[in-house]
Order: sequence, then structure tokens, then C-alpha cells
Amino acid sequence: MKIGYEKFTIYEVEEVYKALNLELSSKQEIQIDLQGVQKIDMVAIQLLLSTHKTCQKDDKSFTLVNISSELQHTIDMVGCMPLLGTIHE
Repeated sequence: MKIGYEKFTIYEVEEVYKALNLELSSKQEIQIDLQGVQKIDMVAIQLLLSTHKTCQKDDKSFTLVNISSELQHTIDMVGCMPLLGTIHE
């Protein structure tokens, strides 16, 4: 699933949440493509963490792809990078 926003913040979370729920109900592998996302806030990070936890519970694969070093740095600053599992640049 591609996050099609330059900013992934509280204002986009509801729409992304709905799309992720569809993915979770229909797919065994959840891949979130963050290419083009330049800004992320804590609410969006919490959604990623929640999705990762749901995938673990349901024995599904969870991967973040095309994550910029800036986003990695932001997520790491709040201490969440180790909690998000597999990440591919």
C-alpha cells in the first residue's frame, strides 16, 4: 500500500486507517510504501505501530519500504524505529 501524501500526519490518518483495514482483512503481507512522504507525526507513527502489532498478532508480514533517511530519523527520535520491524530503503 502506498501512502500517497507528502505529509503523513493526523489529517491523513483516518483515510490511511481505512485503507489499511481493507489490506489487513484481505492480505497476508502488509507492505507500506512511504516513498514521497517527507513529514510524519506521532499520530501517523502510532498507526504504523498499531498496524505492525496487528500483523504480529495475526501472523502476517509487515514491511515499510522506500522510507527516507529523514523519516527514519524522525521515527528513531521518538524511539519507535526498533518497534516497526522490517524496513527497506
